[in-house]
Amino acid sequence: MDELILDRLLKSPKAAALLDELCDFQALDEPPPDWFVLASEEPLQVVGRDGAGGRFCLHQPPSGGSALLFVSSEGEAGVIAGSLAAGVAMMAALPYWRDCLKFSSGGRLDEMRRAQGEFESQLRARRPNIDEVRGLLFRALGVSAPDTPLEALHEAVSGSGSRQVVATRDRNPFASLFNTFDLPDRPA
Repeated sequence: MDELILDRLLKSPKAAALLDELCDFQALDEPPPDWFVLASEEPLQVVGRDGAGGRFCLHQPPSGGSALLFVSSEGEAGVIAGSLAAGVAMMAALPYWRDCLKFSSGGRLDEMRRAQGEFESQLRARRPNIDEVRGLLFRALGVSAPDTPLEALHEAVSGSGSRQVVATRDRNPFASLFNTFDLPDRPA
């Protein structure tokens, strides 16, 4: 399924442009860069990048299954979904997923929900047709809207162990995708 999703993205400029514009995900197929590896040295397949140079990588361990990892250019990394299909569905549902992780107060789901509410409101103010855009993406990529995208993201990042991604030169582990910030309370 992951190969089919990647193929659809690479062959559908409209869907790819929409995913990039909404979610900062640019589909590509390139060799892994030389600035990170898995601690296990198992292979990764780069399937996308963001505007800051971070990479989205598929990992298929010998034990089976797959995982979509995000490796930021700022030294954070972790699993964000169980597959590319689940990852692009989550991104379309939560284009501000990075903000939910940034304002997670160290990985607290309740803080992520608070951030989700704030960023969804801002998104709807900027893009009143967001439900239509999401529907277009789901159909073009052949994925279903996730039932609980925020909870799935939280679970993926919580269980991912960012320490599996290390810098190639010094073997230092990348930090977690969870950050320690929380949203300030709104004035009454």
